[in-house]
Amino acid sequence: MIEIKKIEDITYGIIINSTHFFLGINNEFKILNLDDEVVDFPFTFFENQLCKIDDKKLYYRDKNEIYEINCSNADVNRILYSKADINSEIWIVNDNYLFEAQRTANRREYEFSLIEKKSKKKIWSDKSTVRFVSKSNKYLLFTDFLGGIYQRRCIDNGKEIWSLDFSDNRIQGKVLVIDNIIVFPTTNQDLIGIEIETGKEMWRLKNINANFFQIQPNTNYLISLVSNSMGDNWYYVINPINGKIIVDKKFDDFYYGAGGSTACIDDDYYYFISNDYGYPTEMRIERITHLGCINLQTHEIEWIEKIGTTSDLRSGYQKPEVHNGKIYLLDGEKTLHVYEL
Repeated sequence: MIEIKKIEDITYGIIINSTHFFLGINNEFKILNLDDEVVDFPFTFFENQLCKIDDKKLYYRDKNEIYEINCSNADVNRILYSKADINSEIWIVNDNYLFEAQRTANRREYEFSLIEKKSKKKIWSDKSTVRFVSKSNKYLLFTDFLGGIYQRRCIDNGKEIWSLDFSDNRIQGKVLVIDNIIVFPTTNQDLIGIEIETGKEMWRLKNINANFFQIQPNTNYLISLVSNSMGDNWYYVINPINGKIIVDKKFDDFYYGAGGSTACIDDDYYYFISNDYGYPTEMRIERITHLGCINLQTHEIEWIEKIGTTSDLRSGYQKPEVHNGKIYLLDGEKTLHVYEL
């Protein structure tokens, strides 16, 4: 890899498509163009007001105004005025509806509202101790604060379609929606596939040492690498439709602390960040960061490169992003590093 640019004072970044990389610099919304030049954007807002649903649109709110950004041309449209609290979460269900969630005076309770975008009318609202967890444009999926309940509701009226009790084996980790299957890990190290339409359990894998998976775009396979600096590691490739394990292996002498939440993926490669490295007997006074690459055809590590160090053990590089033959890495000191692959 060759580092070609550094951009400082980054507060957050979201890569959308082949033409735009949206990012925040000192909490102001900016765009990074194909030449990696920072371009001003006509609106200013904070990260928690930004919502990415898919690769076509972004949504954000400025006080009580809710705006939609077309990511193909960066056009901005005001879609409605919301009476909800300005700290409410915005979830766009599809092109017709806007779904909002905000906490009530009871901090474990949410008030939900579904609003028709064209008429600006509220279709239904409800209060519940479950929270919205799906970023799907099709389904309303909820869990409670402890991960013991999982349920699906109807978009048209908010009524419960099905509910599952996981109080003895709570949901823990990232929930994924793939085709007609919901996949999630549990505290007992199970990985479970649920049919969205019925709530029926389709498959269950036991003793899976990972709670965060990436979806390979061209296959929809689930990929994860989990490891610690003691040399223990688990690498999985799983078919989420039938729950079949395609690859379950370990890498020898792998002393990199890697996890699925600091990894990204494309059709051919899995890129992972390790924010610490060293043999178990070594004394480490600084955090050493490496970037590694796994070939998804051979399922072998192609390369691992040292990319930085920091004396602050609490900071580290965040999840990488791959975009137009480049990889973007945001370090713990708010600098965005752009590398050519």
